[in-house]
Amino acid sequence: MVRWGRCPITSLNLGLFQPDVSVLWDLAPHDFSIMDHIFDEEPVHIEATGYCHVNPQLPDMVYVTAHFASNMIAHLNLSWMSPVKVRRIAIGGSIQMAVWDDLNSEEPLKLYNSGIDFRQEAERFDIVRNYRIGDIYSPGVPTREALAGVIEDFAQTIELKSKSVIDGKRGVVLCVCCRLRKRRLIARCVN
Repeated sequence: MVRWGRCPITSLNLGLFQPDVSVLWDLAPHDFSIMDHIFDEEPVHIEATGYCHVNPQLPDMVYVTAHFASNMIAHLNLSWMSPVKVRRIAIGGSIQMAVWDDLNSEEPLKLYNSGIDFRQEAERFDIVRNYRIGDIYSPGVPTREALAGVIEDFAQTIELKSKSVIDGKRGVVLCVCCRLRKRRLIARCVN
């Protein structure tokens, strides 16, 4: 059982600056879709801060924090201002932790048997914490283009008249999340 969890998501690269859309709308929908699939719940509160360096009123760096009813918290670091491309998701829980690195084709997924063992309340103020460092496991993950999977799901939905994994309900949730983030985005423009 996971008693708490966090999910930092990093999506960085240099450019492509777009004249009509911010980094929030470019990179965050994909990340929120992943969180929606993993957590299977909508955020109860979203905060966002952005910075405009190239186009006024269109942030090219955005930091989003999403709070969930289950005590999960997600942090998104979105930027077009990084000299390196990064696509990484880390999910930390009270029992195990996982890291997905989309740019590591050999070992994209690593599972860590690491964490913090909780102590009795009287022992919590000790200087030395009870960290648990365990094994790292990297399972084989089939390589497949994500868009091919979406097309296959769409075709099966039509052929078998089954429910799609990317149904309209999930799309509405993602659009609502993006609109909330945009409304709550505090942007500082530097020109």
